[in-house]
Amino acid sequence: MELKESLFAGLKVEVQADQIEKESSDKKVAICKTENIGKVIKVKNRLFTQDSLKNYTEMLIHTALNTHKEAKKILVVGGVKSFVIAEIERYFDINLTVDYINLSESSEEIFETQDNLKHKYNFVTSSDVKEFISAQENDIYDVVIFDEVELEKVTMAHVNRVLSETGVFGTYSSAFGDDESLVSNLTAVSNEFIIAMPYFVNLMLPTTAVFLLGSKKYHPTADIILQRADLLDGLDYYNSEVQEASFKQPNHIRKLLKGIVKN
Repeated sequence: MELKESLFAGLKVEVQADQIEKESSDKKVAICKTENIGKVIKVKNRLFTQDSLKNYTEMLIHTALNTHKEAKKILVVGGVKSFVIAEIERYFDINLTVDYINLSESSEEIFETQDNLKHKYNFVTSSDVKEFISAQENDIYDVVIFDEVELEKVTMAHVNRVLSETGVFGTYSSAFGDDESLVSNLTAVSNEFIIAMPYFVNLMLPTTAVFLLGSKKYHPTADIILQRADLLDGLDYYNSEVQEASFKQPNHIRKLLKGIVKN
């Protein structure tokens, strides 16, 4: 039996059933061996190397948290739980309350989450993101971060509502080259925030990922908290200079997003 898993940009890699080293009970998360690219991590319909998944998570979490001056309560939806928690736990100068919705609960069968967490976590069991957010009070979060969540109009309106007046929103959008998804997702963010910008992360495998940042006040390059961003320990990819550089756009993207980007 052959498994063909789609990568960000629609690329294909074949994984034989006997090359799966470890797999969750629902088959959504697995560690696999491949002949051409070595060991990979499957998360739903996406494949990463362990390094690229760590880099991906660093840029998803830290870009938003270091754009906000001093977040106190955040909402994170999606991502691989152990990787997400590991990045949040790097913060020692702020005390965070974190509501976390794990959309890949089976990842806990593969990756263990560290013990002795210093921040306060509320692990929410809900697969209906829109229902959860719609039930929250106004202005309760400083930062909201999405991974693999559809940016529907109603969902984004609730994101705006639950964020404070200085709130920051971060999300994965699409693979570099998927212009249709990028335009659609950035439009959804731009409709709700006075700052709405894409940023780009070269993951090597599978490709460059495009993330989006929306903000009600703070700018992701002008207002980045340097003294916090560059004092985080254990990072492989992220730093303040990488954050600033990731918002640079090639000309064809500038033309594509003209009138949609707000910076």
